[in-house]
Amino acid sequence: MSNPVDLVALYGPDAHDWAPNTRLARADDWRAWSQLHLVELSGETAISAIVEWMRRGVKWSTIERRLSSLRSAHLHATGRWLFDRHESSEVRQLRRKAHRDGLGHRDCAPPLLSEDLAEVVLHAIPRDRALILVGWHGALRASEIAALTWSDVTVERRGIGLELRDTKTGLNQNVYLPRLPRHRAHVCAVAALTAMEPERQGSRTPLFGFWSRPLSRQAVSAIVARCCYAAGLGHGYSGHSLRSGYATSCALAGIPDSIIAQQTRHRSLSTLALYIRPATLRRAPPALTVFP
Repeated sequence: MSNPVDLVALYGPDAHDWAPNTRLARADDWRAWSQLHLVELSGETAISAIVEWMRRGVKWSTIERRLSSLRSAHLHATGRWLFDRHESSEVRQLRRKAHRDGLGHRDCAPPLLSEDLAEVVLHAIPRDRALILVGWHGALRASEIAALTWSDVTVERRGIGLELRDTKTGLNQNVYLPRLPRHRAHVCAVAALTAMEPERQGSRTPLFGFWSRPLSRQAVSAIVARCCYAAGLGHGYSGHSLRSGYATSCALAGIPDSIIAQQTRHRSLSTLALYIRPATLRRAPPALTVFP
């Protein structure tokens, strides 16, 4: 059993108001630091921790989260920033090295790009077609897709609003899906969703489940993987391919990161950058116009 972590002592009284997932993540981050048995927290020892975590193959996104926790704890304890200018430069160099070494991505699943989206949904039954298009255009996490019910959907003339209740932050969030032009109806999330059993709309019935039984996050990933494989894209795709595919396709279309982040709901543009896969940026811009 893991040793308990006194979050209030480490981070201050604001820890009382954190979402459960945030509390778990911050506690895990502090345990990961403590297990290195370094001397007191400083910029120098934090850099030593980064190097050790990279040596162990920890993804850079996880390292960034741990650094965020360490920065907050250091600021609460000392009232000063963790890194000086020289040390911040060292962290940037380590970040570049992590990306070169393949530690840069949160998920090794390839992104589902807009140019492949039409082919993928051709190989899906109506429910799975709607799931993929809603997840892609909404830049949703697999857990958010699985938790959707019909009562979370608001149909408007020009699009659909979604209320997300099971988010990573623990807070309700709203996402808007615009209705695409008629010649793009085959990749329109609004058209796919409104075609599904309209008599169930407005109820607490799971949006993509089997009657009253919701899908799991793993089932969402399995659906995406199956449809991508049927379209000839190969293995390795998952539910995360929808979210990273949206972000990467927007970047390929030249949309500013600040606009992409409005749909992906990222507070930090540096975190968003982890979703934009650099290996795909050498490809031609997608034929499909992306609507952020």
